[in-house]
Amino acid sequence: MLGLTVLLLSLVAFRVTRFILEDSLIEEPREWVRRKLIGMPSSMAKPMPVWRRKLLEIIECPWCMSVWVSAGTVALAFFTWDAPRPPLFWEWLFVCGGSIILYHLAEKLAD
Repeated sequence: MLGLTVLLLSLVAFRVTRFILEDSLIEEPREWVRRKLIGMPSSMAKPMPVWRRKLLEIIECPWCMSVWVSAGTVALAFFTWDAPRPPLFWEWLFVCGGSIILYHLAEKLAD
């Protein structure tokens, strides 16, 4: 049962991560956020603040985004779903690893 719980949460985290990073449904808002983080061309003379660079990295990197989405998925499941589960930290790591494996499998199948 623990494996099924982790698998289901990994599938949820994978799908939410893929939705945020790649789905065309939110392409315009995603590009708007990316442009806002990068800044206007006139401001390119000065370096981008660290917090902007890190946030931009999170919204462009499947590994980075899956860590945060998995944390939210596990937290939501912890408070709403009464199922047998491993300790919270381990569950988060299992779900994060499972979601990124699924993400890369989907990438390979799409090629």
